[in-house]
Amino acid sequence: AVWVQQGSTVDLWARPYDPQAGWGAAARVDTADGMVGEARVGMDAQGQAVAVWSQVGPSTRWSIYASRRPAGGTWTTPALLENNEVVGSQDSGPALAVAASGEALVAWNRANGAQSSLWGSRLNSAGSWSTAVELVADSGAQQSLGRYDLAVDRQGNGLLAGQLHDLAW
Repeated sequence: AVWVQQGSTVDLWARPYDPQAGWGAAARVDTADGMVGEARVGMDAQGQAVAVWSQVGPSTRWSIYASRRPAGGTWTTPALLENNEVVGSQDSGPALAVAASGEALVAWNRANGAQSSLWGSRLNSAGSWSTAVELVADSGAQQSLGRYDLAVDRQGNGLLAGQLHDLAW
């Protein structure tokens, strides 16, 4: 389970569950000072968990982070999945799909107030994230992106589905 917990800061926490041993100890997943927003978690066939979330930082805008937790292990140092430092832009709303092999796909919304597009990254079997790429471009003021989600099969093939509202028709 993952959740966003507000105290003196707003952080991402997780707690593993083992069917034989029950609930494990809660652990903080994020390591930065910025406020955490939305979070998603998935798990592969070997029990490795992957978490993605939006968080304010490294500057004063929303960014996308990810961390892995090997089965029985601890959360890795969070990885920043994009380097979008454009003033007035934000990356948020992560969607996550994890394959049985441990590979994962993540997609998120990049918005600048006038336009938004979907971006994504892939976690390979070696545990490295790919460079973020634009998946769906917003082609102007007459369009807006709606809800979206990801799915992945056991071979790592992914599917991104979502809504694109076209106001020009």
